[in-house]
Amino acid sequence: MWGLIENNEIKKIINKPKGLVIGDTRHSRNIFSFRWTNEEREAIGIYEVVFDNSNKKDEAYYNNTNQSFNFADGVVTASFGSATAKAIADSLWTQADSDNGDLPDDKEVFDKMDPEIQEAVKFLINEIVVKRELKKLEKSENKA
Repeated sequence: MWGLIENNEIKKIINKPKGLVIGDTRHSRNIFSFRWTNEEREAIGIYEVVFDNSNKKDEAYYNNTNQSFNFADGVVTASFGSATAKAIADSLWTQADSDNGDLPDDKEVFDKMDPEIQEAVKFLINEIVVKRELKKLEKSENKA
């Protein structure tokens, strides 16, 4: 992915190689191949996008923002805003709870869960999510 920069501003994000006109010159899609160096592309205003996924979270548990693009110090960066946690604790007793033997004797499927149990479920799920995110972070640091 590349950004077309004019006057220090992103004019266009290019998702896949394609021919384009810059100024009075028509360029084939080969400008995105190994035939051109990054320096040659940058000389005509095409910069490779650097991805910053530090704010991107597991979509099973978080709502991520759309990517935004920024050009500064000669670098086009694609990044995410702050993710928000999804509501993941069930507020109703389910058939699965009944099948697993977790449904109290005085409750039926689709009865509301007690608030204390909801909080315990949220706490346990949060623990799992935090451990998963820490593992991802350790893997990414080991690759660097």
